[in-house]
Amino acid sequence: MTQDNGSRQSESDLFPWWTSSPFVRKWVFEHRQSAFVSGLVVFLVYWVAPLILTLLFGSIITCATRQELLNLLSAGPEDMFDVPKLLSHLNCMQSVGSVDPLGYLTDKTHFLFAVIISIGAALATHVVRLFDVTMIELRDDGIPRADDKVLSGIYKYYRGLATHRRFRALSMLLALATLAIFLYITRADGYTYWWGSSKFGYAGYFFSVIAALMVYWGSRAIILIGLGSIMIARIVRFPLILRPYHADGCNGLSPMGRQIILMWMFALSLAFAIYVTLSIGYLGIEKTAVIWIIALLASLTIPALAILPLISALSSIREAQKTRLANFETLLHGLLDQAEQHALQSDPDATGECVEKLKNLQEAQAIILSANVWPFNPKALAGILIVNAVQITLTANELFGVFQ
Repeated sequence: MTQDNGSRQSESDLFPWWTSSPFVRKWVFEHRQSAFVSGLVVFLVYWVAPLILTLLFGSIITCATRQELLNLLSAGPEDMFDVPKLLSHLNCMQSVGSVDPLGYLTDKTHFLFAVIISIGAALATHVVRLFDVTMIELRDDGIPRADDKVLSGIYKYYRGLATHRRFRALSMLLALATLAIFLYITRADGYTYWWGSSKFGYAGYFFSVIAALMVYWGSRAIILIGLGSIMIARIVRFPLILRPYHADGCNGLSPMGRQIILMWMFALSLAFAIYVTLSIGYLGIEKTAVIWIIALLASLTIPALAILPLISALSSIREAQKTRLANFETLLHGLLDQAEQHALQSDPDATGECVEKLKNLQEAQAIILSANVWPFNPKALAGILIVNAVQITLTANELFGVFQ
């Protein structure tokens, strides 16, 4: 069976799809929706749909912002669509006491978060789709030196953990808590300045449901990918067989490297989401226990996503290189001893023959030493560690700041 970057259609018995959710199976694996489409759908539901509702219910823009736009447009040339006239008929949000209203189009935090979670959804789709493909490609190339049943057993064990009902229950509890928080904010008198307030219609109720769904599927993605990362870290602890002349130009490690890089990118999207939520804040929800739990879950997952598989792979690759080089070491020392003996016997022809053989073996040794194993090298690991350390520091600073 041939696989190429997730193009495989059928499910493997040894390495089943990395999900048990009927929805994810249909969307990600059976219908083969692209990562871009997943991200686009999330953005349309999370940001565009509320945009339409606020346009209908009159909370898309504040009256002050509308007047600023009218003043700006009236000073410019006339246009065929008569935008000022259309804008003047647009319902707007009046100021509530001394609190400035927050219109939908001026809610920068909401828009920024929508962009971040859309990127995260696209990356999550790609990562989850490739777990089984990565394992099959590594197995077919004989990279991990282990029996198929052993590899499959480890894969299925962590898949079972990732899809266990206890984690689904945790995600559901977090989603319901999020729903309760936003429903309270929607109906509370203290939040009538917000575009989602029930004072302006049903946009807030719709967003409450969307936010709950985002928390549910977001936490599910974190758990699935986090345990998938641990699974890969466990697999690469087996002795690896490096193939310097593999077509991927990376010793046959390209599938693993691709997966690790994608998981790292997903980890960065998580880091940005946490930072935006905690540093900028939104309607005070950053001070609730639900957000603390989600932030803690994501913060603990990020190191596993970004570092654990890379460290395990780097260690195994170094051991594989040492194993191959040990064979050359014995031959090289033997030829060097022979060359010295022939030199002591003043036999230039025999000495030259040994030296020539030494050069050939050294070239073969150099191929192993210089073989491309990126991103499994100390420089890449150091870079990821630095970025991850900065992220953890920023997140911890914002999380602790919530309690002050």
